[in-house]
Order: sequence, then structure tokens, then C-alpha cells
Amino acid sequence: MPQTTTPEYIRQRLEQAGFNELSVNKLMNVNPELALTAIKAKQLYEAAHPGKSFQVEQGFRSKIQQQNIAALGSAYTNASGKKGHESPHQFGQAIDFHILEKNGKEWVRQPDNRENPNDYVDVANAMKQAAQELGYASKFNYGALGDVHVGRGKRRHNDWGHIEEKKHFWNQWRPGQGVQIPTSNFAKPPQQQQCIPCVQKPPKQPPKAPSLLDMILQPLQQFPFRLNPPRF
Repeated sequence: MPQTTTPEYIRQRLEQAGFNELSVNKLMNVNPELALTAIKAKQLYEAAHPGKSFQVEQGFRSKIQQQNIAALGSAYTNASGKKGHESPHQFGQAIDFHILEKNGKEWVRQPDNRENPNDYVDVANAMKQAAQELGYASKFNYGALGDVHVGRGKRRHNDWGHIEEKKHFWNQWRPGQGVQIPTSNFAKPPQQQQCIPCVQKPPKQPPKAPSLLDMILQPLQQFPFRLNPPRF
């Protein structure tokens, strides 16, 4: 049976998965389907690629934020934001992520000047696998897999590090609205028992039936009267 998410549940899952505070705040403002997919994808990606991980770069964007991104050029977005809601980010229906690499004991961001497209493809594949397990796969586009592009003409390229809900789903979710998720994949953690085992009373055992030998050797415990009563 599916269960409906709550903001507290989403935040707890994000923190447990190892997303930093900035990523958590961004994922808390997008469709929970994207947040839950990112959680599972992070687990899958890190398990298959030791020493690498990812965090979230972009989530929800206001009209002004979208216009600022568009001002950087068509290599960053196709949506100017001037007409209103033109990007899935403006609906809270998209996230952008960046790759992290382990450097000794610290995690550092993979520099923009040497981004490895294969790393983004691997994360996109992890996102796709996670979405399939959660039942969302048919609703998403994955930039690193080639189905989302930015730029025009010769500058057109895959939108690395981007995952979004398909356009006909953009109006089907609003901030504060939950989604249903499979209980089997995201079960709530078990409640801790309030009792202390060492002070629990042992369960009562049914009385053991006395043997014939017991009845002979311990007559005073088995009979309500004394044998060989004194004579008067």
C-alpha cells in the first residue's frame, strides 16, 4: 500500500542520505517525486562509484531567478522567464546537480573546466533506475541521457546534470502538496521500544506436573495432610 509523504519525512530522508544543508533546502522546494528519486539515486551512484557523489545545484526558481540564468546565455537555459512560467524549475519540477569527488577526507566539487560527461551520465542512469523502482520513470526527462537540451543551432547540447518532470506534468503539483510513495521502498524506521530488557519480568511458565518420584520424596509439599499422624 502506498503512503503519502510529509515535509518532515522528506527532510529526514534527505539528511539520512547525506545531502548537505543547501541541497536539502533546494530539494524541499521541488516535487517530492524528484526529492525521493534523488535520495535513492545517491545511494545507487555512491555504491557503484566509490569516491564520487553529487549534490544539488538548482531547484525551484522564481521569475527573477530564471531571468538571471537566461541572461548568462542560451548555453544555460532556453527559457527566458519573461513570459512567466517557461521552465520546469519555475514549477518546482526540475533539479540540477553537480559531481563531487573525494580528496583525502574531504569532498570537493568537480571543477567546471574539467567536467566529466561520463560522471553525469552515470548519475542520470542512477536517477533513471531509482525512478523506475519508485514508479516515476515514465514521468521524467534526464538531461545527461540526451532527452533534454539547451542552446540553439550548433551550440545545442545535452543539459548535463539536469532532471525534470515532463511538461504535461508541470501543472499537476504545487509546493506543499505531497505525493504517494511505495511503502516497501521507503518504510518508516521502526519505533524504539520503551522498555529496558534487563528489567523486564520473565514470562510466567505453566506449572510443571509433579512426577511420581516427587510425590514420594516430598509428600509434605504434595498433600494437604501429614502421613502417619500422631495417635491420641
